[in-house]
Amino acid sequence: MSVYLARIEHINDYFNIRPVMELIEGGFVEVDAGKFGQYGTITISAIYGQVSDSPFIQEQKYVMLTISDSELASLEQTYTGSKIKAVDYISKVKPVDSFGIREVIKLPKGFTSNTYSEWGNDTILDIMQPITNSVYLSDENSVFGPFSWKVTPDGGYKFSPNAIESDPYVISEYLISDFEEPIYTFDAAKRTTDLYYGRERHILKNDNLPEKSSYIDCIDDIGLKEFVGRLLSQNAETRKAKKEIRDAVVELPIEVMSEQRRNRILELAKNGDLADQTINLIPSVVLENKDSLEKIAQVILDNSNYMEKLYPVVKEQEEYNSIIEKIEVEKKTKQQELDVLKNEIQKLQDAGNEELTINSSEVQKLVSEKDELQRKLEAYKDFENLSDKVYKLNGEVEDTQNQYNMLLSMKNTLSTDIEQKVREAYSSFAFDGAISSLMLQEAANFEKSKNVKRTEALVATLQTVESYSDISNPVDLVNFVHKELTEKGKRNISKNDVANILICMAQGFLTVLAGEPGTGKTSLVSLIANILGLPNGEYNRYSEIAVEKGWTSRRDLIGYYNPLTKSFDASNKGLFSALSVLNEEKKNNIDDFPYVVLLDEANLSQMEHYWADFMSLCDFDKMNRRICLCEDYEYLISDTLRFMATINLDHTTEILSPRLIDRAWIIMLHSTDVDIEDFEVRSDIGKYPLIQYEAFKRIKNSEFWENQKLDTAITDKFNKIRVCFQDIGISFSPRIIGMIKKYCLSSKGVFDTSENVYCALDYAVLQKVLPIINGYGEDYHVFLEKLMVECDQNTMPKCYEMIQSIIKKGNLNMQYYQFFAR
Repeated sequence: MSVYLARIEHINDYFNIRPVMELIEGGFVEVDAGKFGQYGTITISAIYGQVSDSPFIQEQKYVMLTISDSELASLEQTYTGSKIKAVDYISKVKPVDSFGIREVIKLPKGFTSNTYSEWGNDTILDIMQPITNSVYLSDENSVFGPFSWKVTPDGGYKFSPNAIESDPYVISEYLISDFEEPIYTFDAAKRTTDLYYGRERHILKNDNLPEKSSYIDCIDDIGLKEFVGRLLSQNAETRKAKKEIRDAVVELPIEVMSEQRRNRILELAKNGDLADQTINLIPSVVLENKDSLEKIAQVILDNSNYMEKLYPVVKEQEEYNSIIEKIEVEKKTKQQELDVLKNEIQKLQDAGNEELTINSSEVQKLVSEKDELQRKLEAYKDFENLSDKVYKLNGEVEDTQNQYNMLLSMKNTLSTDIEQKVREAYSSFAFDGAISSLMLQEAANFEKSKNVKRTEALVATLQTVESYSDISNPVDLVNFVHKELTEKGKRNISKNDVANILICMAQGFLTVLAGEPGTGKTSLVSLIANILGLPNGEYNRYSEIAVEKGWTSRRDLIGYYNPLTKSFDASNKGLFSALSVLNEEKKNNIDDFPYVVLLDEANLSQMEHYWADFMSLCDFDKMNRRICLCEDYEYLISDTLRFMATINLDHTTEILSPRLIDRAWIIMLHSTDVDIEDFEVRSDIGKYPLIQYEAFKRIKNSEFWENQKLDTAITDKFNKIRVCFQDIGISFSPRIIGMIKKYCLSSKGVFDTSENVYCALDYAVLQKVLPIINGYGEDYHVFLEKLMVECDQNTMPKCYEMIQSIIKKGNLNMQYYQFFAR
């Protein structure tokens, strides 16, 4: 999936999506405009109902669009480019902020991070409307933020700090020189008529921010005073007035209070701006605590200026004398406490002298520890010397590597010179036909020998393949494939349908899946191939070929022999490589694993023309099955090779010839209408071990079921159907009869026949007999009515439904009845 930063543009009556940047591995790159048509945009269609009010469909709105290349290719194409429905578009977009992306807004001159306190409340004009809810601002040297923003009445913008720390007014500042990942830049508009044409936007990812270089304090004076009030109130509870207010401010760590805020608080305190807050807090901070009260009294007594100012105030109090007496009493008490403390100090000094004598042994211990540390320091110096030597050796290694690269470059230059000399020598005698022919032949032989070695390495055997499945029983194979198709592949398919496909693949050289476009033919084959483990990396056993209009011969399907180079030029290297590998396996009697080739949309061209070389190989009992492409390019065809083909029933395709229908199994797929709530998106089903050919061999080869016989009821039913066709002059070929018989015999034990014993015959007749229906007129209509009676709804429901469909389409088409009716 690809993720794009996209802009919504409103042109005339249309809203267009313009991807501007692509998010790859955590960073942004410019969008490849060629992916989005000649205008580089996708048009949003079907904007009505609730989606018309979506915030994601607004002019100049930026979104994050998630869409895969396959989804992009599947969009409806118009003459201006691709088109996506509004509901689909809304399901694929998210807000830009949700990806951790922030816009960086470059400030006009005069606005810097150092002067934020001066302009923080101002309106900033002449900037574009931000594209993210949270933004960063930048000046020439730094990026700082994050900020939220709002539009002012005069069309400008006001930015407020977006709290990221414990303090809601503190933001981070980053130096532009510290960014390892870039700040990405893109054009704000593409069209000259757009409002922001000629201007640029800048974005960054939160993940790519460097270490912050400093903090910026965004608080104003009013907020600062409120902050100090809260701080003093908290100190009243936690410190119990044991420290002074100034200490509380000075000692706060930088994470709690920046140096800038600390200086502003102290300045406010000097100017008396904090007097009210301090006076209001004196009762709770000072007077309610005895220790603080005594400290205040001592400060007043020690300072004569304080005494002179305080004395007139105190003297006017009515209880002045009693206060003086109380102070005298407390003074005597404090003097007594002082004497006691002096005695305690003397005792401690005496005890300290004794400890000095005891600590001499500890000093000696510390000296020995110092010596040990000195020895470790010397060892560390030796280590540093060794590190220097290692650094020098690394330098020598780098020099050696450079010399090697230089010699390698010289080698390449010499190779080029030699090649040039050979070409010159060749041109000097190219006129000699004999020599030229010999040289071309030798070159072709050399290339052929290289291809043989490559082919031998691709031969898959039980000894060379590391991981292969141990399933060899057909019943186990059907159960396994059905389980994986329904659970992981999310396909609504019955077990009998899976058994039918596997039997057709095992018994038929060519199996055709027919149906209208979109019925899931190609994806079903691809899923089955994956479950069988055929796309096996080193030993690939699955090739998918997209047939094109106008193919007429093997030259289009496989390639052609070039007489000038005396080599085979493959037009489809996958099929050519498969033929080479299977030829090598046939020579060595290796049939361990199946090989499947898919011809996708096979009837875009006349299939019996470009596939003519394989028509005669459909019978496995034919002796010496081989294909000759040209001189020296003859390939034996292994029994493990199977062709699958998908065909569409529409007016752009070719019809299948009777010769091809006679040789192939035709499996008809019908489209299903799935409710949106029941629809499940299939994820990657993973890798599977390679299936052995043994399971297919047990279905194909008669020795595994030759002792079984067809039930009389099945034989009678088939003969009645056969008589219906004979009545209008159509006889079944021995090939068709043989294929139906083998199908019914091998299906015993594989099909679930608990509800219908004719189940296998129903599938076989549908796929081998009904495809030959092709006629018109009233008589043919009567024939089909009789055939529908024999293929009744209870015993042959699939045939009944198909005949009913043929009659219905034929009646609408002037009584022209055809199995492949479009």
